[in-house]
Amino acid sequence: MKTKFSRSKKGKPQAKRTTASTEHLSKADIDHILDKIGKEGMGALTARERELLKKATR
Repeated sequence: MKTKFSRSKKGKPQAKRTTASTEHLSKADIDHILDKIGKEGMGALTARERELLKKATR
């Protein structure tokens, strides 16, 4: 997951994470997720991987 930094109202840096919906979805990402499912099953996926897979099926 990529992290972007921005300033809060008080001027302190804050980390903002990009969500799966804003990330570029590559064939390699999907292949990695499908390989993981094949080896370890759906239960082994992280929340981010599940989001990416859901986005790819739309």
